[in-house]
Amino acid sequence: MLSDKQRKLYSVSDKWKSSLKESIYKIEDRIYSKKEKLRSMNNKLSDMKSKL
Repeated sequence: MLSDKQRKLYSVSDKWKSSLKESIYKIEDRIYSKKEKLRSMNNKLSDMKSKL
């Protein structure tokens, strides 16, 4: 059986992992958003170039 200390350690570790995963997902979302914005800006630039 696991001691109370080990259980607490696993619990803290699981919370830390969960928090880390959540942070990674948020960062990935921001990166995706920035890429989409950049893609949109590139399209607008291409449109402007074609009109010139």
